[in-house]
Amino acid sequence: MEIIDIENRLANDPAFRTWASQLLLKFVNAPVSDEADGLHKVINDYTYALDILDQYDHRTLTTDGVHQTASFIATYDTAMNAIKGLRDKFGGSSLFGNEKDDSFKYRFPFLIQYYFLFISLNINVR
Repeated sequence: MEIIDIENRLANDPAFRTWASQLLLKFVNAPVSDEADGLHKVINDYTYALDILDQYDHRTLTTDGVHQTASFIATYDTAMNAIKGLRDKFGGSSLFGNEKDDSFKYRFPFLIQYYFLFISLNINVR
């Protein structure tokens, strides 16, 4: 069946239109598995992050709605809680977010310092 045939049947055949609508609703309203839902969330978050990076690269990223005072201070503990939250959000795999040693814990304060240094000097890190 060609697309033109389908268009004609949708326009002229009420029974076909009803059948097609019910079939479409069946797939649109179908329950999604936790895995598919998790994948959907990952794709949405990844798309948002890529949009932000693209805006930054093209120098169109705005700071509208950004607070001038810090509403959050990153610490090792808050970073580990965020990682645990991501693990829980995306399926709870025991392989996700495990530290191999204490290197992240000891380097975290330096990472934060470098981040603010780069921001204050307007250094574009690629």
